[in-house]
Amino acid sequence: MALSDRVWRLPGWLFRDRLAQENFEPRGSMAEFRAIFQYFIFATRAGSGELPAFAGICDAAVLVVTANKTRKEVALRAKQQLGQYKLPLLGTVLIDRVFDVPEAIYRRL
Repeated sequence: MALSDRVWRLPGWLFRDRLAQENFEPRGSMAEFRAIFQYFIFATRAGSGELPAFAGICDAAVLVVTANKTRKEVALRAKQQLGQYKLPLLGTVLIDRVFDVPEAIYRRL
């Protein structure tokens, strides 16, 4: 599915089906996608069985944590896991953070 001229979202089953194959080799299987697409953004949960298979073809990682849901220990464990796979961590993104607007500001609007 094309999100724009240069951004596509590929369904996860394309990759999950390949992971289920007994003789799955991520580098060889991804060659056909790399011939079409220059960059990939691969999303997975920490502890997922998909991470070890795709760590070998990833250049770097960005850790995404959810405010008021992701525990510090889980984020640290995910960071350590990325380190075990020798994936450089580019940074961390905090999502779903809500900033309360003070009542005085609401009155001025």
